[in-house]
Amino acid sequence: YQSGTVVPVQADAAPANTVFVGWIGNVAAVTDVQASFTTLTMPGQDTTLTAQYSSNTVFIAENAVWKYHDQGQNLGTAWRALGYNDSSWPSGPAQLGYDEGDEATLVGYGGDKNNKYITTYFRTAFTVNDPAAVVSLTLRLLRDDGAVVYINGNEVARDVMPTGAIDYLTESDGIVGGANEDTFFVFDLTPAGLVEGTNVM
Repeated sequence: YQSGTVVPVQADAAPANTVFVGWIGNVAAVTDVQASFTTLTMPGQDTTLTAQYSSNTVFIAENAVWKYHDQGQNLGTAWRALGYNDSSWPSGPAQLGYDEGDEATLVGYGGDKNNKYITTYFRTAFTVNDPAAVVSLTLRLLRDDGAVVYINGNEVARDVMPTGAIDYLTESDGIVGGANEDTFFVFDLTPAGLVEGTNVM
């Protein structure tokens, strides 16, 4: 190719249990070094690009055990923190919820189907041995109706919820139904908030 020619570049399919994380080599001419399919503006000399892959670690399994608080109470913001004492909370494996028939763990809603608790709180711990080695982080969220997700006290995602400040009486801003009740929605997160050792979502 002549110097200045823009050519497509695509990484090979990631090996089993790995994900593509970026390109190394003459990356100054690469449009997006973190995209597996991108373009390269050819420099005036031979160039070499190498695709990098990293192991795909599942920190929280779909059937992970979660602590939950289903008493319809105002827990403020303290419950989000890594060091919060949730030892008195009951726990059970996912899926957690009620009224769908596919739950592994039933949570309470107050006993009145016409006046259910608005908020249920969930916490689960996971271990990260080397946060610097985590170059990307993906959240798969199953929710009905809305959810706000925190890692170590920092909000990382919200879905079907209003923007701005929320509390335990904040309702979702939409109704989830049909196939969306059983769909995991994907969010790309920054791993910057992870710490070595125990983390909490």
